[in-house]
Formats: sequence, structure tokens, C-alpha cells
Amino acid sequence: MLADLFLNQRGYNPSADEKKAVIGEYSYTTLFDGEKIEGNISIFEQHGGLRGTMTVPNSFFKNRVIAVPVVRVLGKAVTILGTPRGNWISLSFENVGPGINGNWRFGPIKGDLIGSKTK
Repeated sequence: MLADLFLNQRGYNPSADEKKAVIGEYSYTTLFDGEKIEGNISIFEQHGGLRGTMTVPNSFFKNRVIAVPVVRVLGKAVTILGTPRGNWISLSFENVGPGINGNWRFGPIKGDLIGSKTK
């Protein structure tokens, strides 16, 4: 899954309309190792590409802002890769209207997420 983000180059040069649909602020809810998380994702344009930040407010990540150097857009499917503490966390979601539904993975730990676009 992680290798696909780099080997499959589709989605890294989204159209202006795709960028407009994805850029913004999101809130999400999930469970991480049994702990409820209510975090935030920000996706923005930088140097012609999409980048972002995310928070995973829980006992492991604290409330730290995590860099998101990779954002891939394939239609309404969005995949982001965050790089916390020398690791990686991946979130994939469908950007459909004001809501988002998807999943995440942090090493062997994974789960579902739901959320909404807030801005």
C-alpha cells in the first residue's frame, strides 16, 4: 500500500477543479487502538502541488501537528500520507459533498474513519 503511493504516479497532478474540490479543512472521528480520536486534516496548495497537515489527538501522538507531504487525488478518492516520529500514517477517503468516509493505517494498526469537510 505504501509503495503504491510512489509507484503509481496517477493522481499527483490533479486538475484545477480536483484541487478546488479537495483543498480545505476536514474533521474526522475514528478509533486508534481502542481510543476515540477526533482529529483534523488540512489540505492546501503549495508549490503547485497539494500538501497538508493533520492532528491525531491521542495518548500516542499527543496533539501534535503532523506534516502531510503526499496528497493524491483520483476523482473523489483522496489519499494522504503523514510522517510522524519517523513513521508514516496513511488516510484514504472518498470526498463526497460535505462528508468523508474512509480508512487509515499506521503500520499494522488500521481502522475506519468518518468525517466532514468544515471549510
